Amino acid sequence: MQIGILKDFDDDEARLAAVLSVNKTARLVRIDVAWKLFLPAQFGPPADLPQGKVAPLLPLVAYLHDEMARRVDALGRGIEPDWMLWAAPALTPAAEEFLVRQASYASAHVVVVPWSPSPETLWQRLSASEERWTAPIFDLLANADARSPAIAAMQRQNRGMVETFFAALGAQSQLLTRVEEIPPGHASARLHNHSSVEEIYIILKGSGTLRTGSHSVPLSAGQLITKPAGIGFATQILNTSDEPLFVFDLEARRMTEQPDVIANPDHGEVVLTGRGLHHLTAQATLGSTEDWIRHYNEGYIRRSDGSYEPIELPGMPKRNHSEVE
Repeated sequence: MQIGILKDFDDDEARLAAVLSVNKTARLVRIDVAWKLFLPAQFGPPADLPQGKVAPLLPLVAYLHDEMARRVDALGRGIEPDWMLWAAPALTPAAEEFLVRQASYASAHVVVVPWSPSPETLWQRLSASEERWTAPIFDLLANADARSPAIAAMQRQNRGMVETFFAALGAQSQLLTRVEEIPPGHASARLHNHSSVEEIYIILKGSGTLRTGSHSVPLSAGQLITKPAGIGFATQILNTSDEPLFVFDLEARRMTEQPDVIANPDHGEVVLTGRGLHHLTAQATLGSTEDWIRHYNEGYIRRSDGSYEPIELPGMPKRNHSEVE
């Protein structure tokens, strides 16, 4: 199967139907409609990538690969279409590279051509265009001036360091990957742990210090740090050297918006993130679940200081005690 990205498509559905009638085995993906749905702020024209943000791109990545999974013959039995046509709007160089990279996972033959309302002209362009297939390889230590447009678009300044995200470009929706360039005297993040997101760090270049519990451990290039979830194992990476520290950070999630509880022991805060969760509370306000279990079928309302007020609730008798047990 070959994938042809038809950029500058003008939403002329009648002409598009005429193009498909020339090759009845060809199949269509409406990139223009998906882009407008998932990235309305970046629809343009031209369509672009959200600068330094990976989360808005992940639904589009998931859509593209669901479309490909329905059509690609992963077992090589020859039952896939000859051509897959991606009808795309006008694209910035970053957006075009993004689509080429996505297409390259599904096909070994990828071309990009400008849209033409003439079916004959369009098919001639598809047949004569140069190969754009791109290997799934990223240079994690490339200088800023050597980065491609899409990789440059996935870069942002954050807390004094430079972050570059690779998950969306690499067609990953469950692995959040990024490179952190941490200047001297800065930290990669707060001291923190996760309830359900596993994490690893690889020291790519430079040196620094790992904080965990009461320990401070020297770090150097080539080292791997593993961070299991759900057991309160908190870490923080500090650049205690005089040179930039480059760290590859990978978070493994079961879904795009994985529900997760993040504890920041230094700050005394607990953050609830994920699908439908955007909440913050003080760690000191948290109590044990034992009281909740013992009085599950009784009526009361919990106060912010951990105490409770007995009240009548449907199907539940009022809790008898006025003090926290």
